[in-house]
Amino acid sequence: PQYIDSLADARGVAPGIGRSKPFKTTGHDVGMSSGYISLAPTERMNIQFGHNKFFVGHGYRSLLVSDVAANYPMLKFSLISKNRKWMYHSAKAWMQSLTRLAFSNSTEALFVRKGGAMNYLSFKPNTKLELGFFESTIHKNYVDSIGVIPLDYTFYIPVIGVSTLINGLDGANNSLIGVTGSYFLANDMQLYGQLSID
Repeated sequence: PQYIDSLADARGVAPGIGRSKPFKTTGHDVGMSSGYISLAPTERMNIQFGHNKFFVGHGYRSLLVSDVAANYPMLKFSLISKNRKWMYHSAKAWMQSLTRLAFSNSTEALFVRKGGAMNYLSFKPNTKLELGFFESTIHKNYVDSIGVIPLDYTFYIPVIGVSTLINGLDGANNSLIGVTGSYFLANDMQLYGQLSID
């Protein structure tokens, strides 16, 4: 469609797919891969590793995690409480920006990497209502004057809220917090929404 074509021309990115390069006179060259392995050691635990996206919320769009981003390598742990009222997800992602590294041994320099840590806790007090709490922090992995730097230790902490408490919302690592809610009005009708603070 024309609106995707014009975005790809202006920004060099195809929304939801990834980097775009010109192809012949009017085309675009894009590549996208997706796949993951899912392991369930118990009925209340799941571990996924692969190349995909983390989605939080209901419906097609999410204010908390962009569905316009390209797929990225990700490791996700999910736990469900025994009474199935509480669910917890913790994901670690290895993302990249469109900025290239200054030095390269190949024809195209690699992109600057960054780490994404996302945590989501949801509570279902009954079959109609669900409330959720979300936190994500995008961690710097590169500084122009230094080069590649180790990820901040808070990247590895899988507890919701800790990274934002330590780094704040204005820190060098970009944090976002949010809440979600949904309520089933009838079998075929659901009211849902999200609020995010960045």
